[in-house]
Amino acid sequence: MSISEAGIIMADNPREVTHEVAFWRQGHLGLNAFFYIAIAFASYVNNYTFSTLISIAVIIYFLFTKPEEHFFFLVGFVPFEAVFKTFALNSCFVLLLISSLKLIFNKRPIRISVIGLISFVLLVFFEIINDYGKVSTGALLIFLSMISYLFIFVQFADRKCFNFEEIMRNTIISYFVVVMFSILQYGSFEAFISAVSDESMLVRFGEQNNPFGGAMGLPLYSALIIAMIVASVIIKHSLRIREKALLLLAGGFAFIFGVLTVSRSFLLCIGATVVFLFLSLVGSNRRKVFVILAFTAIISVAIYFVAENYINGVAEEYFFRSAHDAGTGIRGRIWESCIDFLRENPSGYLTGFGIGSYAEIGESKSLMFSAMAHNLYLDVIMSVGAAGLLCVIALLDILRKRLKKTLDTGFRIVSALPFLVYLTFGMTALSLTNLKTWIYLMAFIVMVYATPGVQIVSEEKNEQN
Repeated sequence: MSISEAGIIMADNPREVTHEVAFWRQGHLGLNAFFYIAIAFASYVNNYTFSTLISIAVIIYFLFTKPEEHFFFLVGFVPFEAVFKTFALNSCFVLLLISSLKLIFNKRPIRISVIGLISFVLLVFFEIINDYGKVSTGALLIFLSMISYLFIFVQFADRKCFNFEEIMRNTIISYFVVVMFSILQYGSFEAFISAVSDESMLVRFGEQNNPFGGAMGLPLYSALIIAMIVASVIIKHSLRIREKALLLLAGGFAFIFGVLTVSRSFLLCIGATVVFLFLSLVGSNRRKVFVILAFTAIISVAIYFVAENYINGVAEEYFFRSAHDAGTGIRGRIWESCIDFLRENPSGYLTGFGIGSYAEIGESKSLMFSAMAHNLYLDVIMSVGAAGLLCVIALLDILRKRLKKTLDTGFRIVSALPFLVYLTFGMTALSLTNLKTWIYLMAFIVMVYATPGVQIVSEEKNEQN
């Protein structure tokens, strides 16, 4: 094992990591899993006191852990952002504030990009002039804290510890928690089994009373899990039998429950993944890609023959939705409403109408976008305008450059698959009002460069070695 100038442990075996690092990671992963379950359980039982205690415990956890661990936690935490409350008030901004402050005061030289600073100031300015006095103080604090976290994260991204697999593990764990408590919304596991066994009771899984991202949450999480697993399997040179089994289980789990959501956005992302894999057949990983495609086809056929009646019922439900909501459906009318409003109010093209305000404007005028734009790209324009969009792109480009310089693992196109799926899903959903939009955006850019099997360590650790 050797350490490069960038502080990267270059292991001959990709699984080779120090026991100290492995123990540290496993301990934090276990704590993260505990908190995800506790937050979801507090929401499920609707207990005000328990919810507050768990929120305070998470805040204390943030006070005594490193900011890079905060990032891994937040990647898995985002499905629970709406139910993370202290004294009945959403407390997500407190976590972002603590993490931001710990990034700033980490006893390292501050390297501020001038372009990044200007972009940050403009985004904050646009948000304040558009939303101040029009949304609640709590909502404004959350929006500003998300913008601030993006800026600070970008400035210090080249000095933190990032890892593809760590992001994937936290995402998979929180996904299992979301699915488990979504099943409990049926009343019990037995009631859920009865529901999925009865063709006459077909419903969109996760749509009813789901506080963990709503009807569009599970399709997104399912598609992203599949993309991350596919990318990990292709990139890693070798996998133990246990690792293969766990990844297969998680991928199959995500595919089944993704299909049960009867979401066309999920199918769109699966289509993008399949196209990506077919294009990859011409590359050096074609054998792995071929095996993945062939295995997926075999398993799909096997599942169909085992549960033919139910699969047919799900297919009919998809067809029913398409027949009554053809093409882009109501989303198309929402997009048209956004575009028409921008034409009537051209100043909005530049600075937008506010992350939280534009939907309220739509509601007050009885316009279709009263429930948000249902398109990430239109949502950004409606929220912070073209100028704000350029600011976000500038910050993300700085993040990309710093990650590339620091991690120095080389660009692998397959590592970008989760980011591609995220952008594909953004064509039909996602909003800047949600923490997951910001955190996932950062996480999947990190994953492009944080190749599986490469562990980044701090400069102090480098000096000790």
